[in-house]
Amino acid sequence: MGTRPIQVGLLGAGEVAGQYLPNLLASDQIELVGVGDLDHVGAERLAQVHHIPKVFPGEEILNDKGIDLIVNLTPIPAHFDTSLRILEAGKHLYSEKPLALSAEKGSVLLATAERMGLSIGCAPDTVLGVGFQTARRALERGVIGNPLSASASMLRPLPVLNRHRTGAIPLFNMAPYYLSALINLFGPVTSVAWMSRLCRVPTPSDQRPIFASGSLRFKDDVLCDLTLRWGGTPSGEVPVLKVFGTQGVLCFPNPDTFSAGVRWRRHGEGSWRWMSEEHSPDGRGVNRRGVGVADMAQAIRQGRTPRAAADVALHVVEIVEKLSLPGPGNDASGGWLQTGCDKPALL
Repeated sequence: MGTRPIQVGLLGAGEVAGQYLPNLLASDQIELVGVGDLDHVGAERLAQVHHIPKVFPGEEILNDKGIDLIVNLTPIPAHFDTSLRILEAGKHLYSEKPLALSAEKGSVLLATAERMGLSIGCAPDTVLGVGFQTARRALERGVIGNPLSASASMLRPLPVLNRHRTGAIPLFNMAPYYLSALINLFGPVTSVAWMSRLCRVPTPSDQRPIFASGSLRFKDDVLCDLTLRWGGTPSGEVPVLKVFGTQGVLCFPNPDTFSAGVRWRRHGEGSWRWMSEEHSPDGRGVNRRGVGVADMAQAIRQGRTPRAAADVALHVVEIVEKLSLPGPGNDASGGWLQTGCDKPALL
């Protein structure tokens, strides 16, 4: 690849592509050279607006020998099959979350990439945002002492579209934000106990909440309560990620965004302290989706693991699999995890 930027193609020109594009186009690590989608008209429109040189009908983008890395933005159920074809075409892969809908299939992707000498990265990359990185650095320098436990919670209205309510799709869509954040803080999960209720065949009249709640034990014995619930909630998202240490409490920004709000207080204090943060002058606000692609391109050059790492994404998939398996009568169930991962490096 020499010194030229990594040549990147986008597969999927839907709504999420619009969030990625400002950051992909602004990066000096990559050059966005093509976009492909079954909706050829939509792909052409996207290419015209953002001055992307090449447009492809669907997966014909995989035949372009000049493209080094494909960003897979296809719908969740298509991630595994599409990603496997990307790797088999000899392209590095960056996938929207989740990596796959089962740890078994995710493991196939990692094995294929290793066999072919390719790299995999996977969203979410919100953990690379200024707010999260600021809070993680504070945690690691001991601002609240040694971490003991964490609380992560997301409340949302019921999804309007049936495809966003069916089976475990809601969990695979949103749980990776919270789980990836926790793994970045504490490393791999060793065991989980959970209960859940999902909607297997959603209907407009079924307004029962969808939820999954679990207790996670991490390798270093940090414990975390995780709750994800859709329905019967305020009109917008209510996100919580708190870490409790021996000396205080640290509140992280919304794991679903690149927000910068970080606050903390010592035990016994009545008021919160806000941490100072950097603010980028580039005018793109808090949207940084795609920063994981730029980091991955740099990682390929440097011969290191991307910070939005494949082993983390695989570990997340196994945890979500556990959370989406209800016990009898929605009773709690539990079990040990088979996958593991390295704790991603700070920026």
